[in-house]
Amino acid sequence: MRSHTRSRTSDAYLLAKLHKLNQPVRPSICSFNSYNYNTAKYLAKLLAFAITCNKSYIKDSFELPEKIKRYKTTPKLMCSFDYDNPTSLQYDCLDYYVEEDIVSYNNPEPLAYQLIAYCIRLENRSELSKTLPAKHLIKGRSFNFIDLNNQNITGEQLLDWAATIELVERYEAYLVGDSTANGSDLYYNCTNDWFGNACEYSFYQAKDKRTLIDVVYYTFNEKEFASPEHVSCYKLLECKRGPSALCLDWREICDGKIYCLNTGIDEENCWQLENSNAFINSKNEFLCHNGMQSISRSFYRNGLYNPDCIDRTDEAHNVEYWENCFRDPAFRCEEHTCHPGLGEARLNCGDGECVDDLHKCTNQRGVINTAEWALLDISELCWNGMVCLTKMKKYIGDETCGLYCYGECAINVKIDCKPIFRFPTDFIALNHVFLLYMKERADEENERILPSYICYDPQQCSIALPSVNMSLVQHKSSCVNFEKFGFQYEYQPTLLELIVMIEHYFISECATTSTSQCHDVSLYQCINSSKCISKRRLVDGIQDCISNDDELFADSCLLNDTFRFQCSEKENKCISPILINDGRSNCEFDEDEKKQRCLCPPSYYGHLCQYQNQRVSLTLKIVNDADWRTVFNIVTMLIDNEGTIQSHDQILYVQKFDCNLVNFNIYLLYRSRPKDIMKNYSIQIHVYDKQTLEYRGSWLFPLVYTFLPVHRMAIEITISSYRPLRCSFACNHHGECVKYINHNDENSLYYCRCNPGWSGKDCTIKHDTCNLCARDSLCMYPNICVCPLGKEGPRCYLKSTTCSSPLGRCQNGGLCIPSDMRRRKNYIYCLCPEGFSNGICSELDLKIRIEFHSNIEIPQSTIIYLIQNTIMTTNKPVSIYKKISFDQNSISFYTPNRFFLAFMALSINEYYLTYTIHDNNPLMNENNRSTILMRVQLDRRCRHVRELLNRTLMSLPLLRRIKYYQLPCKQRWNLACFYDEKYMCYCMNRNESREAQCFTMGHNEMNSCHGISNGGCLNGARCFQDQLICPTMVTCVCAECFYGKHCQFTTQGFGLSLDAILGYQIQSNVSFLRQPLVIKKKHASYPILVKATACVLAVPAASAAVEREFSFTDNTITQKRSKLPPDSGNDIVFNH
Repeated sequence: MRSHTRSRTSDAYLLAKLHKLNQPVRPSICSFNSYNYNTAKYLAKLLAFAITCNKSYIKDSFELPEKIKRYKTTPKLMCSFDYDNPTSLQYDCLDYYVEEDIVSYNNPEPLAYQLIAYCIRLENRSELSKTLPAKHLIKGRSFNFIDLNNQNITGEQLLDWAATIELVERYEAYLVGDSTANGSDLYYNCTNDWFGNACEYSFYQAKDKRTLIDVVYYTFNEKEFASPEHVSCYKLLECKRGPSALCLDWREICDGKIYCLNTGIDEENCWQLENSNAFINSKNEFLCHNGMQSISRSFYRNGLYNPDCIDRTDEAHNVEYWENCFRDPAFRCEEHTCHPGLGEARLNCGDGECVDDLHKCTNQRGVINTAEWALLDISELCWNGMVCLTKMKKYIGDETCGLYCYGECAINVKIDCKPIFRFPTDFIALNHVFLLYMKERADEENERILPSYICYDPQQCSIALPSVNMSLVQHKSSCVNFEKFGFQYEYQPTLLELIVMIEHYFISECATTSTSQCHDVSLYQCINSSKCISKRRLVDGIQDCISNDDELFADSCLLNDTFRFQCSEKENKCISPILINDGRSNCEFDEDEKKQRCLCPPSYYGHLCQYQNQRVSLTLKIVNDADWRTVFNIVTMLIDNEGTIQSHDQILYVQKFDCNLVNFNIYLLYRSRPKDIMKNYSIQIHVYDKQTLEYRGSWLFPLVYTFLPVHRMAIEITISSYRPLRCSFACNHHGECVKYINHNDENSLYYCRCNPGWSGKDCTIKHDTCNLCARDSLCMYPNICVCPLGKEGPRCYLKSTTCSSPLGRCQNGGLCIPSDMRRRKNYIYCLCPEGFSNGICSELDLKIRIEFHSNIEIPQSTIIYLIQNTIMTTNKPVSIYKKISFDQNSISFYTPNRFFLAFMALSINEYYLTYTIHDNNPLMNENNRSTILMRVQLDRRCRHVRELLNRTLMSLPLLRRIKYYQLPCKQRWNLACFYDEKYMCYCMNRNESREAQCFTMGHNEMNSCHGISNGGCLNGARCFQDQLICPTMVTCVCAECFYGKHCQFTTQGFGLSLDAILGYQIQSNVSFLRQPLVIKKKHASYPILVKATACVLAVPAASAAVEREFSFTDNTITQKRSKLPPDSGNDIVFNH
């Protein structure tokens, strides 16, 4: 049924789902050209201008729930909203692990871990129209999951065939019978150069690049900047900048200059940054120069090429790498502004590059600034002379200004220019301020010229300076003598510097406007306006007329412009060529667009990645005081004050292998764009043991200045062996209350760690998304799964087969750790047990056995120093701490390090030389392992230098005294070694003479643990570690009356205590018959000791550390000062 009017009734369709089993249908209604559609379209045109001026204007159905969320709803009013998917603005991501050699720097710093997700990132939700390509456009063959299973295809094979992680996880879930999986789901086996779930993508102009690493390298190293499209913009502020080609960059927000002439919003609230000092601990934190962030002292001056302050002020001023920033996607460039120091490069190009003149920006941002400076009413000779005389540019064509003018530019201006002329010919600021020059003012002696007048629109500015009327000035502008402004400068400013001064002056006085008059029939006059534009600007996607009639022009196909693109005949519309393939649909049926999409990093969005994103750029430093063999899973989240997770990321951390990384760089994005400024945001970090999925603690770091577009955070966390403290809040009985580790004080903050299936700030929200996580994983939050070791993927269904392959097996009991497949596929790490080393634990370490002479008093512990390098000035000793049991007169340990000297410290200032490479120590073989036998003897004790030199020499400063250190060895043939407060020396025989070899060993402080946690040692204990950087062993030496791994137990306030009697001799998890001899000697009185245990042994009421320790021992002791039955006493003594 059809009417005779242009409108019609709606049509119903049934669309077959070709990718589903049995091809079910989806009902669809087509309302195009219907009565309702045409009525709405007509009303939209009438209301187009009015609705954008109304503060209550709702742009689309996506914006409505966003606005309603910001206000509390009326009681008893039921509201229903669509679920807001936090990732709805991005899809189809490729993870790129930043290769540090993408740009070659002269002095590269250590690595910083960073993954960049390159995704389709939409400008707004109205662009959400992603569909599968037409069947004839799919570049591959399809298989459903049933077919793949019948052919015994594994998930690992699909990964090798470039299937997406999301699809492989769905397939793995299908294989194990997961209810969320469907056998009819399709996998497309793509042909060469195509990829994606439906083979819909291919890299444009990079088809010969086989990997993402190659593509990124090619893209950044072959950058070409040919048009303003290459300069990105920050458009999440309503900012009217001035010249249309110049947009706001996020780095220009809160930089002390007003760029947004309409409201000054780019500097709004920035005054708060001046009070940043009030919020930091000046002793342990460094406040970045712009006040936007503070960083821990450990980040200060820790890497020239990896600054942590957003303004780079934590590192020395370095211009070298900024020049390469347009080719570097890493944090060091993308997440920083220019250094504010006195160096040359302080102007932002918008991509991390910093220059002293915006014309030098590789991306042509400076050229865009002056792109509209055209040659209009002055001669070419006058123009060229003024370009050189004002230092606007350094070249005229291919010639330098020096060669062009031969030092006579001022004379040329006087000859070639009119008496009074305008230069540049366009406005220099605010679209109405311009300069007038008088040629007689050209200074021939100093080769310079300054403006004679500054002219402006008096309707936009109210300046209390006397003005003059200039007959040649149009638009009724007022002109003020240049000297009246009183600008101060020490030297002749360049034109650009002068423009900056003038612009700053007028910014506080003026607003922006623009007018034009018609003089030619080729121009189009806007309706109800005197403004005229060229007809080439009609239907070009840019509103030039206040009523938008230039874009609604009906006769665009009659303009006789062969370069215009004609839409369908039904539409009768010819669009400007600039709209073709611009990423937007300008014709009703999308025929003006070829489907090209750009994959954007998190810092950008839009069809060309042309817009700058709001984000948090986090640099995370991890210190591990726990067992270095533990594998940790670190979960970082951006949350708001309601507990809603904005975004998250997970990283794998292994102390043995990741400690040498400077930092981890992580992007965190907001759910909405722009972010909700009514909310407060924080970074939440959670740590889990990846082998056991045991929870190890959480940290909270609030974002202080919510108005900043980019939040740069540098955070350090310390993972200790302590378990997190619990608190008393009930968490709705669906979780446990846990205190944040970095807020563990009287005013401590806490959070509710919800049980699987529950979420929300207080665990009040029930959800059913935990069925998406694999059964052997941990469901942490909705859609956040923590995977066990050997599993990966968002749902933990991806199995790592590298550890089970013949080439990937760790030998001799080593623990195999597969690398994050996002970083490097098919690469493994092996954590080796004691006595084994190299990549797969196949190499037997050297065994060292040290025996004590009978006249040496054996201490309870000792430190062994291994000197590896014969070049004394570059020595980096390896230190090994060992405890010595009561009945032992020797110790053994293993080392992969080759060395030529060995010293032993029995106590403070008591050292022995135990080995030199020239000793005749036998190299034995025990079970195919090389073993060196060393002995601690009195004749090799190292004496303090004050025992060897007289008082006169000892009174000399150290640098003068050391010149006499050859004397002890020459005078005493039996002297083995000696030391002072800084150096360790040993006597060496050479050519029938003896000489001292001295080196800096730092023996007084080198073994002290670094960091505020003291290695987890408590109660005044001394902490020792085997290496200054990346230690693999941390040991606590307890003070008197304290014991335990961390010296957390005490015998103070007790009478008889079995632990106090036996001390370190009791071996945990060892039966009585296998205990050391000192324990067996007590066998006769064993029943008495058990009785004493039952009567005396109790948990001290004042010891919180003891209570924490026993809370993780199956509740053997549950009450303070509780008495133990004999069986429990035996069990604690010999099995715990």
